Amino acid sequence: MSKAPIQPAEKSPSEGSSSEFESRSVPKDALEALTAVSVEVGGAYKPLSGTEGAVGFTHFDTPSSEDNSVTVLLTKENMDSPRSQELLNPKLKE
Repeated sequence: MSKAPIQPAEKSPSEGSSSEFESRSVPKDALEALTAVSVEVGGAYKPLSGTEGAVGFTHFDTPSSEDNSVTVLLTKENMDSPRSQELLNPKLKE
C-alpha cells in the first residue's frame, strides 16, 4: 500500500469567511485506504478478553524515558467516569 503525504487544508481557519466550523465529507479514496489498513491488521478492533468493565488502559513510555510517567487512555464511553485524581485499581495483563 502506498502512503500519500497529508496535504494542508486549502484555507486556514483564520482565512475562512465564516467563524463557524464547516465539516467536509471524507474522500472515497481515503475511506478505501482506511478499510484496507483495517483488513491488513485483522479487521475492526475487538477488546481483549478479560477487559470487560475497564474504564481505561495504561500505556507505558519507552525504557529510555526518564519521567517515570504512566499514561491512562480512557475509552470514549467512560471519559466522564473517573473523577479528577481518583485512584483506580489496575489489573495487570502479561
